[in-house]
Amino acid sequence: MPRADNRYSQFVLAAKIVLPLLALGLLSSLFLLSGVQDGEQTIPFSDIELEEIVEGQRILRPRYQTVLDSGALARFTAESARPDIGNPDRFMASEITGRILQNDGLQVDIRGAEGVMDNASRTVRIEGGLRLSRTDGYTLSTEGAEVRLDGQWGETTSDVIVLGPGLTLSAGRARMQPDAATGNREVVFTDGVKLVYTPQ
Repeated sequence: MPRADNRYSQFVLAAKIVLPLLALGLLSSLFLLSGVQDGEQTIPFSDIELEEIVEGQRILRPRYQTVLDSGALARFTAESARPDIGNPDRFMASEITGRILQNDGLQVDIRGAEGVMDNASRTVRIEGGLRLSRTDGYTLSTEGAEVRLDGQWGETTSDVIVLGPGLTLSAGRARMQPDAATGNREVVFTDGVKLVYTPQ
């Protein structure tokens, strides 16, 4: 059932983007072509102008909700989103916020500057600053990351800093992946790891 909900959420998100574009195309046909008398007459818009019209199609405050394979509920919102006119499987979003509610009651809040969701690869790439805050007092900050929509894999694209009760950790990269033996997700820090621990 979670997968059906996931497909439905993606369909709603895609419909909110595609339907305004279809409406724009229909209105353009009705009003621009209604005045054409000469068969050789062209629509009075350049390719650049049409591209700007399509790029201007935005959704304000879209919401995306899914249930991860672990059973955790994930919700994401953005200030605005728009389609990538060069790739229909990609959507760009700005000022992203999210919240993951895990089965054990732990809550993770997410903030990102810009993001790109790719339905073909089932990934989300966040750039321009990313911050994760957990209710147990830990935070993770990095400039960008790429994660799979199923929540099973993720990797930062730049330096990462983790702060927590009595702990400061810095590394060049952080990667989340399933443990080969147990299947549980683990986080691996690489590229110059530095850990400072202060007993509480």
